Amino acid sequence: MARRPETGSKDIYIIAAIALVIVAALIFFLLRIVGHAEKHVDTVKKTKVKYSESLSWRPDSAISEDKIKADFKNSRNQTAADYGDLNLTKNSFVLISKMPMLRDLKLVRASFKEKWLNILADMNLRYLALHGTPITDKSIPILLKMKNLESVELGDTEITDKGLEELSASKTINHLEINLGRKITNKGIESLDKMTQLKVLEFSGSKNITAAGLAALADLKNLEQLSIKYLKVGSEDLDALKQFKKLTLLDASECSLDDRALQGIAEVKSLNILNINGSNITDDGIEKLYGLKNLTILSMKDCPNVSRKAVKNLKKGLPGCHVYHSRRSGLAKKLEQDNVRMELLLLKDEARNELEKKE
Repeated sequence: MARRPETGSKDIYIIAAIALVIVAALIFFLLRIVGHAEKHVDTVKKTKVKYSESLSWRPDSAISEDKIKADFKNSRNQTAADYGDLNLTKNSFVLISKMPMLRDLKLVRASFKEKWLNILADMNLRYLALHGTPITDKSIPILLKMKNLESVELGDTEITDKGLEELSASKTINHLEINLGRKITNKGIESLDKMTQLKVLEFSGSKNITAAGLAALADLKNLEQLSIKYLKVGSEDLDALKQFKKLTLLDASECSLDDRALQGIAEVKSLNILNINGSNITDDGIEKLYGLKNLTILSMKDCPNVSRKAVKNLKKGLPGCHVYHSRRSGLAKKLEQDNVRMELLLLKDEARNELEKKE
């Protein structure tokens, strides 16, 4: 009798060989990545650049300046410009200052010397985004010189409470973003009470700020939009929201709100948009929202204790509102949200501090 070929065994050997090749390839690429990382560290050690800053990719300063030169030549009268993530030179700022029609300028995560910002002081800018740039309180007097400045982004910078207190003297800024304020506390937030013209205020993800600071902002009668994502919110902290009679948008996502916190939100009858994703609210709690007849958008994603039935009833009670709801995924249920939430947002800050200590 002829012997049948052992094809099954051969297939197993072939699959095993392919698997070994794939694993070997992965190891090879991982070693290359590690090698590049070690080479990068050695290169950075030979310079005066902080390692944390070197991790952010930025074009060569000559390339950055060429881009601005091209804009200056071809679009000198542009009203908006975005030079974020660029390595700017002093001449870059000189060229920008000579764009007479420029009103909106984004320099998010750009690299430059803080003193060069003074070159822009006499411009008629309305919007200036400095999020993630190397500015400190020394830049505040420069911003105050910009008489037409209405909107400014100062998040993820070295601005402190002292800087915010100085900035509160502005009578033109009505939109202030200070998300991820590393050196800002409730004291700095409380000083903003003088800026009665404020319409938009964002201070999400700042580890030294809590929602308790809202109580001190009673004079912000013109406030229309407020973002306090990722802040520590006590059950009664949001009772202070009722003082904002013109508030139309509130983003209190990932604040682990409970049913008692919704009682404070329910007092803000002017709300059109409400984001409370990542909350610990229940079916009983959302019943408090039935009185918000002006709501057009309600987002309750990642709210595991709210049932589909309660959401269905809420939609009937607020027929003009688009309700977005989802329960926590199986993976998310296994994670402790409070343990990872701020770590993700402030990872850059913590890494910078540790690396600076080693230097």
